[in-house]
Amino acid sequence: MKKEISISLLALSLVACGGDSSSDSSLGINQDFASGIRGVEQEPTLTSDTVSEGDTIVLNSNLTGTVSEGSSVIFNFTPTETQKLALILSSAATDLDLGVSSTDLDLMSDDENSNEAIIFEATAGQLYSVEVESYEGAGSFELKFVEANRSSFGLSANEYIVEAEYTSVETCVENEQTSTYNETYDASIIINWKDGYVVNLSGESKKSFKSVTNNSFTVVSSYSETEGNESYENTFTLNYTTNFETGELTGTAVSETTSVENSITEVCTSNISITANVVL
Repeated sequence: MKKEISISLLALSLVACGGDSSSDSSLGINQDFASGIRGVEQEPTLTSDTVSEGDTIVLNSNLTGTVSEGSSVIFNFTPTETQKLALILSSAATDLDLGVSSTDLDLMSDDENSNEAIIFEATAGQLYSVEVESYEGAGSFELKFVEANRSSFGLSANEYIVEAEYTSVETCVENEQTSTYNETYDASIIINWKDGYVVNLSGESKKSFKSVTNNSFTVVSSYSETEGNESYENTFTLNYTTNFETGELTGTAVSETTSVENSITEVCTSNISITANVVL
């Protein structure tokens, strides 16, 4: 199956590959955030450069390079100050993925195209690796490496980037055997409260609010795939409550998944608690 679909990544990013998506909604929350919540508006001046395997990259650069089919190119950087940074990848190649890692960080953006984006907090003096990987196809790419700002992500006036920590308790049953897993994940999405939708950082897989009550909204995402003797079905229900004075959010989510492989069925249910805040 495509990219070995993971329950956690599928659910937390709310961007199920090929899952249900809608840009139309009559539901929204018509409230404004307090001043100072929006974060940096304008993109800084960028320098242009070409990069190849093993290069050291410089902040606030628009980088171009190439990647071969089934391979990857890795760059490095060490920030001089602790700050929030962004990596934004675009390419005409079929399917490139983007990752950034360090001693305490391992983030991946792996949609079914070559438009990928990551926002993260970088620590001064720490070495980071950035990887552009070919999942399918080859060609040139453009990678924007920049101080996090609203303009670089192309956010509309009512869109905000939210960073969340998800704490999940997952129970799986297979052949009458029960297993329990406790995990913590980080995820970032874009939310537009007034127009009533969430969307991934690449601006794709938009999903409308299913219901709204006061400062709370619910989003429901479903996905299914069958390939040979394998099948996968997932329903993910997310509820957020927003404090428009502080930019903080609290939430819960439930992920229900059924996986079948060679007549062996596994059913997993994840109950997730969420703390989040607006960062841009």
